[in-house]
Amino acid sequence: MHNNSSATQIITGAAIATVGDAADFILIRNNCGYITAHANCSLAIQFQPTGAGVRTGAVNIVDASWGTAGTTAQVKLFGTGVWATATVSNTYIHNNVLTFPTSQVVLTQSPSSP
Repeated sequence: MHNNSSATQIITGAAIATVGDAADFILIRNNCGYITAHANCSLAIQFQPTGAGVRTGAVNIVDASWGTAGTTAQVKLFGTGVWATATVSNTYIHNNVLTFPTSQVVLTQSPSSP
C-alpha cells in the first residue's frame, strides 16, 4: 500500500474477510502500522485454492487515520485454482492391471509410531 498523503496513516489491522472462498486466502504478513507520508507498506497474502476455477475473497484493512477510529477498506481478491495433473511414464498394462512406477509419498503429517 502507498500513502499518497502528506500525513502519517495508521493501519490498525488487516484480516481476510469471511466472504466468497475466504479459506483459499491466507494473510501471512502485515508490515503496516504507521505509514509515513509518501511511504509504502505491504501485506502478503497466500493463495491456496481448495477447488478449481475462479476463487474470490477479500481482505479488510482497518485505518485509524484522520481521527476516525476503525474505518475499514475492503480489497477484493481473485485467483484461479486448477486441478493438479501428473504425467505418468513407465506405466504398463498387463492382464487388465495398470501398474504405475514407484512414486514418492508426500505426507502432510508425520507418521505415528505404533
